[in-house]
Amino acid sequence: MRHESLFRRLPHRDALLDRAFLAALRLLTRRRRYFRDGADSPPFEAHLEAVDADWPSVPPVGTCERPVETLAGSLRAAVSVRAWHGPDAPTLVWHHGGGEYPYDTIFEGAFPDPDAADANLVVVRAPGHDTRFGVQRVGATLSRYLATLAVAVAATEHVLETVDGRTVVAGYSLGGFVTNRHHVHHDTADAYVPLMAGTAHGEIFLTTVPAAPAARSRAGHLRKRLNFTDTWLERDHAHVHPVLGRHDRLNRYATQRASYSGVEPAVWPVGHLRGIGAYDRIRQSLDRHLNP
Repeated sequence: MRHESLFRRLPHRDALLDRAFLAALRLLTRRRRYFRDGADSPPFEAHLEAVDADWPSVPPVGTCERPVETLAGSLRAAVSVRAWHGPDAPTLVWHHGGGEYPYDTIFEGAFPDPDAADANLVVVRAPGHDTRFGVQRVGATLSRYLATLAVAVAATEHVLETVDGRTVVAGYSLGGFVTNRHHVHHDTADAYVPLMAGTAHGEIFLTTVPAAPAARSRAGHLRKRLNFTDTWLERDHAHVHPVLGRHDRLNRYATQRASYSGVEPAVWPVGHLRGIGAYDRIRQSLDRHLNP
């Protein structure tokens, strides 16, 4: 009996896998920590209002890069149309994870044959995700990092403005935070599916992927700029369908679950890494809301 109790207290294998990954990530990025060149920044709302881009018309199928002017300087983003069935068809706008390279790895795992989905499929590439470790480059300052999120949110709104059918916005990890940001600032999609994210974005940089020491010393400021739990309370969330990983050690389950006031997320028995490869589960979650 004592042995069974001890076994239940041992970390799950997914949690151990996440911890090993995080240890390796900290080692690889020890000289490129987030916000190492500055943690001062206007609020996210100011960044979003300032985004200036000549976004492409959405069809035809293909990837279109654009320079984007922001409060933090010039950045580059892309809108990639993977399937197009017309403006009246259901549309999915997908957001990748932070540092995901290639940026469409999870998307392609979930949609190996895009045309078979019978929906418009659009992937937004946020600034800094055209190269490996590019997210650490745009994350050198908090201002550029917030500008990156704002660009992704603005690109999403552009896509939604071009279609008339049912719309779903979704994403994994960083993409989940972008999905939730779009919900609280625009709320123009019919459904939102944020995976392995929440509204307590700043907690990541204080715990699991620690920011530079000078930035961490301003914990209250990081929380004020990156967390948006208070803004979340201002919306109705009946059309938001979050997914969390029980053993996620990057975007920790307990932290992000508490940030979803008024919503009961679905909980998968996975960690962050194993959730990335749960392509069938991800696809099912998206199809359920594309064609309810």
